[in-house]
Formats: sequence, C-alpha cells, structure tokens
Amino acid sequence: VNVSKAVLAAENILSNEDQTPTDKTVEDDWLFSWRENAGRVSSEELQGLWGSILAGEVKNPGSYSFRTMEFLKGLSKSEAELISKAAQYVVGGAIFRNKDSFLEQNGISFSVLLFLQEIGIISGVEAVGLSITWNSLDPNKYMKPLICNNKVIILEHDDINKKADAEVYQITSVGRQILGLASFGSKEDYLQSIAKDYAKKGFTVKVADWKQLTATEGRFFNAHVVEA
Repeated sequence: VNVSKAVLAAENILSNEDQTPTDKTVEDDWLFSWRENAGRVSSEELQGLWGSILAGEVKNPGSYSFRTMEFLKGLSKSEAELISKAAQYVVGGAIFRNKDSFLEQNGISFSVLLFLQEIGIISGVEAVGLSITWNSLDPNKYMKPLICNNKVIILEHDDINKKADAEVYQITSVGRQILGLASFGSKEDYLQSIAKDYAKKGFTVKVADWKQLTATEGRFFNAHVVEA
C-alpha cells in the first residue's frame, strides 16, 4: 500500500511535466532499493517525498544516488521541515553567509545551520571566509543566473573578466539532490537584498521568475531590474 501511494505521487508529478521522456532506463538495483525504502513509510508527506524521488529518477536516471536514498530513509518529519525552510534561501547552490538576519527571521539560527551541516546538507558553517566564485555562461560578456527555486537573479556586466563571488555556506552533493525534490519557493526580501549588493558592485541585476525545463535548462520571465 505504501509503495502504491508513492507511485501514485510520482504519477501525479510526471503527468504535469512538459519534459520530453528520456531514452535511458532506471537501473533495476535502484528500483529495488527505492521500493524497499518507500514501503517503510506510512505518512502521506514522506510517501510524497519518495514519489518525488521516483519521478525525478524516471525523468533523469542517475539523479538520485543510493547514498541520498539512505539519507532519506532516516529522515524525520521535523528534520524535513528544517530542510524545507533552509531550501528557500539557497541561491546559486549556496546560502549567503552575510544574510543571517534573514535566516533567523524564519527560525534558521546558527545552531540549526550546524545541525544541517551535521546531517550532511550544508558545509562550511564554521569555516570563516569560505567563498564561491561564479564564472560567466556567456563567452563575450559576464552573465550568470543564480537560481533560487522558482526565482532567479541574473547578473550581467560588459567586462568578461568581471567575477561574481560571495561568502557562503555551501550545499553538499546530497543536499543538492534533496533540495531538488520539491519546489520550496523563495524569500523575496532575501533575494532583493542579494541583488542590491551586486548592483552596488557594478553589475546589471535582474530578478525574474524561473521555470526549470530540464536538468540543465530553464527559462526566465517577468524580469525586473534591481537598482543599487
């Protein structure tokens, strides 16, 4: 019964997808492991989570590792809620370190960040000065989209050598797979604050709605320019 409900959850997700089906097939060993784990959960929320994993793996085989399934097997409802909160602040694959006041407003204290590091979702909580640099996607000028679930910050500059960087808490590989399971939304005030910081550094900055189309492609719309 538990497996059937998880399969139905996956079916509902896939029925609303525009993505062209892949020619690749899901490995049998992966399916056996998924079935065993999905069969152990009886709560509707966790069944939906395992349904999301199946849907994601069917769309792009290899998206979810055995390690990620092992992690989810021991995940409690309260831990899942903390991860959902933190997910709203992940921009460009990281959480911005100098925006802690925004996180604290939503109950994500330093101790919560330490806990998320302990269970393997983020890293670098105690590493002062840990930073990330984003390279341009355009060979002729600087252009980089920083995706945050259903939103995106687009950074542009005429100088191809211009670099966008930030001090961050990094998301682990398992964390990225977990955060890809659902649409968590985003925090508008947090995004606007980040966008303004880059505008002050000389970038042309836009904030837009974002639609993920495939594992590597998406499109933005309803863009507006953010001034310094």
